[in-house]
Amino acid sequence: MRIPATCVALAASLSVSTAIAQLPQWVSLPSANPSSFFAESTIVVVDDDDGYHAYSSYTRKWADLVTTSLTPTFYGYDDHCVILDGSTAWAFATRRGVWEPIAIGPTAVMSSATTGAVWISAVLDGNDVHTFSSMTGEWTTSTFAASPGVAVSRMVAVMTDGNRTVGFSAHYGAPVELSVSGAVQLDATGYCGVVRDGTNAYVFSAYRNTWRTLPMPSTASLIKPPNRAGYIAIRDANTINFYSALTDNQVLLVADQNATLTTQANVAAVQVGNAVVGYSCASGTVDVVAATAGITNVNVQQELLTVEDGNGDLYGFGVLAGSFSPAQTGGFSVFANTGAVLAQSYVDGTWRAFSCMTNTWEPEPSGSSTGVFYVNYNGAVLVEANGTMHGFSTNRGTWTTQVAPVGDVYAQHKAAFCARSGNRLDAFNGRTGRWATVFTAQPAMPACFDMSVIADDGANLYCYSVYDESWSTTPCVTVQKQLRDECAYAYDGSVVHAWSGSCQVSEWANMPEYWRILARGGRANFDVAGEPGELVCVAMSTAVAATPLPTQWGFVFIDPTSLYLVPVLVPAFGTASIGLQVPDSPALRGLVLCAQGFVYSPTLGDFYLTGYFESTIM
Repeated sequence: MRIPATCVALAASLSVSTAIAQLPQWVSLPSANPSSFFAESTIVVVDDDDGYHAYSSYTRKWADLVTTSLTPTFYGYDDHCVILDGSTAWAFATRRGVWEPIAIGPTAVMSSATTGAVWISAVLDGNDVHTFSSMTGEWTTSTFAASPGVAVSRMVAVMTDGNRTVGFSAHYGAPVELSVSGAVQLDATGYCGVVRDGTNAYVFSAYRNTWRTLPMPSTASLIKPPNRAGYIAIRDANTINFYSALTDNQVLLVADQNATLTTQANVAAVQVGNAVVGYSCASGTVDVVAATAGITNVNVQQELLTVEDGNGDLYGFGVLAGSFSPAQTGGFSVFANTGAVLAQSYVDGTWRAFSCMTNTWEPEPSGSSTGVFYVNYNGAVLVEANGTMHGFSTNRGTWTTQVAPVGDVYAQHKAAFCARSGNRLDAFNGRTGRWATVFTAQPAMPACFDMSVIADDGANLYCYSVYDESWSTTPCVTVQKQLRDECAYAYDGSVVHAWSGSCQVSEWANMPEYWRILARGGRANFDVAGEPGELVCVAMSTAVAATPLPTQWGFVFIDPTSLYLVPVLVPAFGTASIGLQVPDSPALRGLVLCAQGFVYSPTLGDFYLTGYFESTIM
């Protein structure tokens, strides 16, 4: 274990005092007369008589803003918001937790999406484009000779006036020039920005922060997968050219117009007669399954695809490996969702699960063949008749059993699952394969959204997130409430209670939400939230602990035998950052980077351990 001297000094000063809590998961805002609420992903915004109040689930704090114009225009997104306020555009990014201004002219307009899952905002201001990255939390201005065209998608923006063309990545936050003029056709999807000139397509990768030239004659079509995509495809009469923004490479398939192309966010399938070619942008490769008995079904999900043939053979293709697994034989009922598959055998009724990360099929635990099942983004749950539940973790490729009473309610959404049995709530985390239980004062109806769970028993709120695995509670008799990916708010008529489901240490790639991927050749960015002036030793490792290790300061979740400690000082705005360049080596594929904070708070005079975060290199 390599430990910097600063952290050695901290460790030597540890006492046996009782550990203090992390940053509070519930933070209140008095608000007597709110006119509107906005909540998405990691942000809550309240507009009331005192102005705008933005809450960050990363910093776990509110930030206030008083606008000056009579009619400010608000735009809300997953991790940031923008307010056009007369001569000023204000932006709030949850990773920094502060309002950032930029001066704008009287004709400035929002040129990007006005709401939704995008991490870039672009304001067209005459010949200027002001771009804001919710990852860096900063504004950048690009100036053109004439009013430019702008295209924005999830993590990328491209803009051009026909002579000057630039790309902008939310991960890097600075414009990158394309040294080609005459490109005028703009497109963007996911992590790929595209401009065309009739001969070539010039593709900008938000992962690599680079431009790439691809041949694209005027007869070819640009295939844009869904908005989470890490690749684009160019289709001509007899070819399909896949370009991966992760690996910065291309794969050219010979496939005529009779070939069926199906795209999803990070994988694609091309069916040609009795053969199916699978493509993964994470590996930048293709693999093929051929079936003499014919293909009966091809199911393309966000991070995997399955192929069934006339012999009853079932193949899985996972995004990380970029290859087909060995066949499961005998015929199956197949249920797939994003990154996980459950398949039940026609022969004996047994179940098996497929992981897009491990690219393996794992048989069910003994005794779980009851037919009651749930499949979500990053896992699956089988329920026995006696109430015992078996959870499958897509990230781990393993099953974990929870002995529990028969549930009277089962709730799930995307990456969250919760079972209720009377006053007992059990949540399953497909990220780690762990279960968490809480007992409520009265039976509480659970609701799930994306990665989180909320339950209300009439007097208290209970919340759980796959990023912060413990249940947290607060007294609240709600007038209204809303749960989002990693946050929630509840209003009791005079106070807004905001909850954070985010980890104090996080990385910009947030597996198992597979659309933010830690790519080889890109940059890993760890954010550490804390009180200003706190010293944090961030413990980094390439493995999690076999079992969480209890200490007087909290649990150690990462492998204590392979730690590397990095000291950081939390700045005034409340978030420190650690940036690491990921080598462009295929050997790193599947490597997990883990980080957990060990915090000394000078205000409270004690130490504590944060939760941990893990990201998989694709």
